[in-house]
Amino acid sequence: MKKKVFVISISLIVMFIIIWTFTRNKPPIQPSNPLPSNGKINVKLMPTLSWEASDPDGDTLTFDIYFGTDSNPTLVESDLSTNTYIPGSLDSNTKYYWKVVAKDRNGKETSSPVWSFTTLNNSPTKPSNPHPSDGQTDVSLAPTLSWVASDPDGDTLTFDIYFGTNSNPPLVESDLSINTYNPGMLDSKTTYYWKIVAKDGKGGKSEGPVWRFKTENNAPKQPSNPSPSDREIDVFLKPTLSWKSFDPDGDTLTFDIYFGTDSNPPLLKSNLSTNTFNPGILNSKTTYYWKIVAKDEKGGKTEGSIWSFTTGLNPLEKGDIVVIGGSENIFIFDVTEPEKPLLLGSLNIGGVDRVCISGHYVYAIDLYNGLVIIDILNPKDPRKVGHFYIKGWANDIYVSGNYAYVGVDGDLIIVDVFVPSNPKLVGSLNTYFFFLMQGHNFSDDIYDIDISGNYVYVAHGRHGLLIIDISDPSNPKIVEYLNTGDTRGVYISGNYAYVADYRYGLVIVNISNPSRPILVRRWMMYTDGRKVDVSGNYAYVAAGDNGLLIVDISDRSKPKLVHQIDVFANDVDLIEK
Repeated sequence: MKKKVFVISISLIVMFIIIWTFTRNKPPIQPSNPLPSNGKINVKLMPTLSWEASDPDGDTLTFDIYFGTDSNPTLVESDLSTNTYIPGSLDSNTKYYWKVVAKDRNGKETSSPVWSFTTLNNSPTKPSNPHPSDGQTDVSLAPTLSWVASDPDGDTLTFDIYFGTNSNPPLVESDLSINTYNPGMLDSKTTYYWKIVAKDGKGGKSEGPVWRFKTENNAPKQPSNPSPSDREIDVFLKPTLSWKSFDPDGDTLTFDIYFGTDSNPPLLKSNLSTNTFNPGILNSKTTYYWKIVAKDEKGGKTEGSIWSFTTGLNPLEKGDIVVIGGSENIFIFDVTEPEKPLLLGSLNIGGVDRVCISGHYVYAIDLYNGLVIIDILNPKDPRKVGHFYIKGWANDIYVSGNYAYVGVDGDLIIVDVFVPSNPKLVGSLNTYFFFLMQGHNFSDDIYDIDISGNYVYVAHGRHGLLIIDISDPSNPKIVEYLNTGDTRGVYISGNYAYVADYRYGLVIVNISNPSRPILVRRWMMYTDGRKVDVSGNYAYVAAGDNGLLIVDISDRSKPKLVHQIDVFANDVDLIEK
């Protein structure tokens, strides 16, 4: 009986202790002093969370961890036995929420408040490894720029591009999503500056250094397509050389011209701004060599091949050329075959009264403008090149050496035509007073002029044939005259003067002694003789409405008509091959 009572007493005591212990157990103290501290920013991306917690009964504590980006974080770890927790690698620039629930072994627990912190945002790495490399030269004119940049946080990057020829380049592109950029076609031989700003989209950015590079200068393309073409023959004596060349960079080109008869031609012209060149009048049947050096404005140059061409005959040497002055035009005929004259070209210059050929120039008397000088090197394309205004009625002209002798009313004027584009007055002679002294109480005009040696032979209308000494062009003097009728034209051949006469047609005079001229023959088949020219055994008479008369004068005492060209013929001049 005593033993049973004792066992019951022990059980009651144990039960009492258990009940007393349970009723006296206190919960853990609320966790505090969080690390990172509540609200902290720029927290590293792999933090160690920690806190302080204790139990008033000295019980061993465990912890439940709630963590996430929601303000009501979720349970991520249970019954942690330490007061630290590593959540792993976090997102940058992100706000995280967390709390800790402390638990003792007796089932009591206490929750901390919800804490928060924001992770730091690591800026992108500074852009590097530029392409083209910093300071690079001879860069293509259409480069692709590239660089290297990354973000420690793994953020997606965008880029701002600064680019230009200034050492502080301007912004040209924003928020580029790739690490390459095409600036377009650049100028050659030019220094460009550029920099990259890398941005992570969370406020982080890194500015790269200013890099530079210099573009290449592409030399001009080799000159090509020469005209005349390489080795061309029978080239016109006054050619215009031309070629093609261009610069890949679009630079303005200039050209050096090498030209001559040597196979290694010398420099003739530098820095020509056009791709054409006129070398002047060339010799006939001659081979010329030439080359072009193309130069850009940035030091690039390209030398062309040496080309060649061979000139043809002077068109005026290919046959007998007749120039006829009409009422408005000059007409150029090839009369190599007198029976089959061929029209080559014509030019309208106004009212043509007289023409004269010297070299490859026609000197024409324009009824309204005086002396007109025309280049007929190409008979098919005659061109006006000079003009000398004459006051009065200019009737005729003759050119000898550097001088043009012009009949103006009753006067003879002498003009220096050494430079065809700039004729100048040298001397003059008034014939009116001479004839007045000879008892001619009327005036008449100088209609035609020819020269032999130091003498001018003048067709002086009703006064006849007048002979003037011009050994001093600045002081001409009258020698003699012969009354041949109504004299309008004169041509000297050997010891004879052939006179175109308004009354008698053609008159032939012996002038072996200029101071004593002798009449040989009057040929009166046609009247209205105005101008005459002679080649070999033929006289060419401009006879107004009667046209151009071609007369056989092999027997001066018996001239014969060979052919008649049906044009209004006011003037005629002839070049012999």
